[in-house]
Amino acid sequence: MPAPNDILVSILDLIRVPTSNTGFTSRINSLYDREMDELIRETDFIIEREQIQVTADQSLYQTSTRAARIVAVFHNKLSLMRSSSRSLDLNSTWQSDGGGTPEEWSQDKLPPGLDGIATVNPEHFAVHPAPLTAATGDSGLTILEVARPSDDVLLPLYLRPYIIYRTVASFWGGDTDDRDAAGEEFWNLVADLWLGVVKDRVPI
Repeated sequence: MPAPNDILVSILDLIRVPTSNTGFTSRINSLYDREMDELIRETDFIIEREQIQVTADQSLYQTSTRAARIVAVFHNKLSLMRSSSRSLDLNSTWQSDGGGTPEEWSQDKLPPGLDGIATVNPEHFAVHPAPLTAATGDSGLTILEVARPSDDVLLPLYLRPYIIYRTVASFWGGDTDDRDAAGEEFWNLVADLWLGVVKDRVPI
């Protein structure tokens, strides 16, 4: 995903390239995209709420492909306990149990074939017991998940400096004629300091 224009302009300014020079745009966008993905993987600052319709007697559900990981799962406004598939397997019949009120959810090592789905994707998760009745909205499943914004313009303002500094550091650290080890080290330090302040001051 290309960097929002204000972020691109700031990066160009810090590497001292005029905004009229588009020769670096593709490279900057690629580095920016990589740093955004790393931010999503390693922090919990960007959390979204997703609602999923439930189907009677269905255990397996799927989050948005933008989701990096699930923070919490709610059914009918009640929080479900996270469980490992190994714990579920202690109940040897859990895959064939009848419907009920979901009490726990799991995402690791889900068995292929659950609910007749041959391929389990990283976005899949299972609830147990399977919901007894179909439901939508708050009565269905509500997922809190760390996810990349649908449009990076929505990136919180307090995270924009961090992603700018990290992208600049990656630019100077690239295996190109522009490589500048001192510049890479400096901007990584600035990025780490900024993120430290954010972690200390922003409740998550």
